[in-house]
Amino acid sequence: MSPAPLGSRLLGPWLLLATGTAVAVALVVTGHLKAGANVLGGTLALTALLRAALPLRLAGAVAARSRVVDVLMLSAAAVAALVLAATLPTP
Repeated sequence: MSPAPLGSRLLGPWLLLATGTAVAVALVVTGHLKAGANVLGGTLALTALLRAALPLRLAGAVAARSRVVDVLMLSAAAVAALVLAATLPTP
């Protein structure tokens, strides 16, 4: 099987991560802290699942280290964001 074209390799799950992070930042800037933290946590969790499931050639730019390290770091960041969202007071 031939490798994925360079453009698709770079965009894969990374595009999801970048878009989700941008949406989370937009929510936080507009005053929706809890929703922004939830979106960020969900985006990081989904990216971790994709990194765990996809082969290296399709993982794109989220494949920075070994699969185990990438999944653990993304999962830890997702848990941290979701815990933060859960502990924020509801306005």
